Amino acid sequence: MAAYAAVLATPGRSPLSEFHSRLFRWRLGWWWYVLALGLPFALRLLPLGLTALFDPALPRSLTILPWYMFFPVFLVMILGGGLEEPGWRGVAQPEVERRLARPLAALLVGLAWALWHLPLFFIPGQIQYHDNFPLFALSVIGNALILAWLYGWTRSILLCIFFHAGLNTVAALGLNFPATPSWLLVFDAAFRGAAGMFLLFAFPAQSARLPGLTAPTPCGPSRSRRP
Repeated sequence: MAAYAAVLATPGRSPLSEFHSRLFRWRLGWWWYVLALGLPFALRLLPLGLTALFDPALPRSLTILPWYMFFPVFLVMILGGGLEEPGWRGVAQPEVERRLARPLAALLVGLAWALWHLPLFFIPGQIQYHDNFPLFALSVIGNALILAWLYGWTRSILLCIFFHAGLNTVAALGLNFPATPSWLLVFDAAFRGAAGMFLLFAFPAQSARLPGLTAPTPCGPSRSRRP
């Protein structure tokens, strides 16, 4: 709703029809769907695998749901998180990119995204209640960097919804680091941030360096059009 309010309030910047074209953009190469659904698993399985080399007991401490639960959980997580993306990547990221480079814009959007969840850390009964907010914020900022890269290449809010729902699905299936020792959570958050920075700088959307892809039109007006 907030995304629609922002779009309707600024029709000169992003008409509703243009917003819908990005929201429902699904005609993309199949590899983008593989990335959007596979990256959330890779972002958790790779750090878990590396950590298990030093702590072989870690995998046995996890309670993981059966693989077939992915599908119903994923559908639920589209509503329980994925639908934040029209606001964050559909409105906030392109708008901040009008003034800042994509990596810096993603950092700021990620910080705002994390702060938006802050009240949940003080509400009894919420999953985040009394959790470690700084580590949560670092992880969210890392996710924002990856989502900025994904959106920069595809200009598809729909694909970002799938990625966001995938992140939540992986956590709901039980692929989580234990709360202690805390260095595991630090490593997980740092891994996401490093992955996001690598994608943004190694494969920037403007240069179409991935094979078989054409870079989309950069977000925002060029500098020559600024007042």
